[in-house]
Amino acid sequence: MINRKMKENETEKEPMLHKEDAPQILPIRCIIVFMCFIAVTLNYATRMNFSVALLAMVPKDGMNLSMTDTSKHEMFDWNLETQQLILGSLYYGCTITPVIGGWLVGRFGGSAIILMGNLLMSLMMLLTPVAAEVGVWLLVITRIIDGMGHCVYIFIF
Repeated sequence: MINRKMKENETEKEPMLHKEDAPQILPIRCIIVFMCFIAVTLNYATRMNFSVALLAMVPKDGMNLSMTDTSKHEMFDWNLETQQLILGSLYYGCTITPVIGGWLVGRFGGSAIILMGNLLMSLMMLLTPVAAEVGVWLLVITRIIDGMGHCVYIFIF
């Protein structure tokens, strides 16, 4: 049992735990900073990974699709304009977010918006391969929603 005086409303069976009773290895602010670091790192890593993956998804200039080994990589026949539309659609979502982002942070708080943004962008990143198989426009819509999850961080910090 913890060595401290019992208060009037406490019983021997159910002692109230106080802040000074719990062992604390790190201050709470360090844990919060570390969690924010992980969230922002996840944000930037998922924002950049599709730009790198797109290079493996499309044939290089002058490459004949019938002459290459496509068993390792899926090749999409997207021209340069389509690739630019797909890559730019993430930032179309970022332009939509300022309209409602500030209101959402004021209503639900910063931690809930960080959680929702990370969940939204993670879900959209999971759906990206399926969307690419279905069609370009579904991929663009997926990337726009993904951008909305990414750019919600602007209003948190």
